[in-house]
Amino acid sequence: MKFRQWVGVVMVVACSVGLVFLLAHFRQAAPPAAETTPVSPIVTSSEPSASSSPTSSVPTPSQTAEPIDRVAKSEAVQLVIPGVLTAQFGGAILPNSQNALVPPTSTEVFRWADRGLPGCPADDTVFLLGHTVRAGGGVFDHLQSVQPGQEIVLKTKAGTIRYEVESTQLYDKETIADRDHVYAAVPGRLVLVGCFLNPDGSVQTKNFVVMARETSC
Repeated sequence: MKFRQWVGVVMVVACSVGLVFLLAHFRQAAPPAAETTPVSPIVTSSEPSASSSPTSSVPTPSQTAEPIDRVAKSEAVQLVIPGVLTAQFGGAILPNSQNALVPPTSTEVFRWADRGLPGCPADDTVFLLGHTVRAGGGVFDHLQSVQPGQEIVLKTKAGTIRYEVESTQLYDKETIADRDHVYAAVPGRLVLVGCFLNPDGSVQTKNFVVMARETSC
């Protein structure tokens, strides 16, 4: 299974008045010539074991298992982080004329349309964006309370995919563009991006990023 590799991506989340922006400057790298391992962490190899017998035959297609999508790739409809938030989706968005991804509403979650589409198995990282608002009412206002080990449930048009939070991290707006691992194409990874709300209500200057891995579907 092949997937697009992304390099030179620059992401900046501007927090003024709780707005979330994703600046995407990217190019598509050439796909690898061949792949010898599955790209999804939940798909196991179906290659037959080697035999020392000179009379062994090559397996026919019916003898070799084919990877099967447990949940077909489709748009998400609901994001649930138990005890933290339940949010509906507004769809997928593309960069505007300023190369910024701007969620059009503050009460819904949006997917970066140029990157992974939720599915199981997956073939790229799925990026989800949401507003935080100092006065309240932003869909990701409580995202920063998420801790590693928590479950994330993503309900799609085709089924339900579950993830486990692996890490949370704060990044300065000015330096997140240098964090290549944030943009890495990792099948089965889910990345949530919002602004960090300062307890004193001051202007937000950092991004709060949640990284999770697909566990079941």
